[in-house]
Amino acid sequence: GVFARNVRDFSDSIAAFWNDMGAYQDDVTVMTMTEFGRTVAQNGTGGTDHGRASCSFILGNDVQGGKVYQQIGSLAKDQLEDQRDLPVTTDFRSVFSGVANKHLNINNNNVLFPKWEGKALEILKG
Repeated sequence: GVFARNVRDFSDSIAAFWNDMGAYQDDVTVMTMTEFGRTVAQNGTGGTDHGRASCSFILGNDVQGGKVYQQIGSLAKDQLEDQRDLPVTTDFRSVFSGVANKHLNINNNNVLFPKWEGKALEILKG
C-alpha cells in the first residue's frame, strides 16, 4: 500500500544519502522525527489519525545502536489514553538534545530549548 511505498522510499533515500557520505560518515549523524504521531487504531479509510505514538531513527557511526529507549505498554483499547493513543514516554527534546550534546557540542540544553529541565538521552558514544 501507500504506507509501505513511503517507508521503502524513505529507507532507500536514507541509505543512498549514507552511502554518498562515504569517507565523511564519521562526521555525520542523521536524525529523523516527525512533528506529530499517530493513533494506534486504524480509521475508516485504512489509515490512522494524528495522535501521540511516534518514533525517531538515528543513524551514525557514533550511535549506540541496537537500543530501544522506552517500552510501550499494552495496545488494548482500555489501556490507551482516550482509548486511542499510546501515552507519551519520551520527550523529543531529550532525544534531540542527546544528539546535540555529543555531535554538536551543545552542552547547555537551554540554548536549544529555553526553560526545559529534562534530561538528554545518552544516544551517542563518548
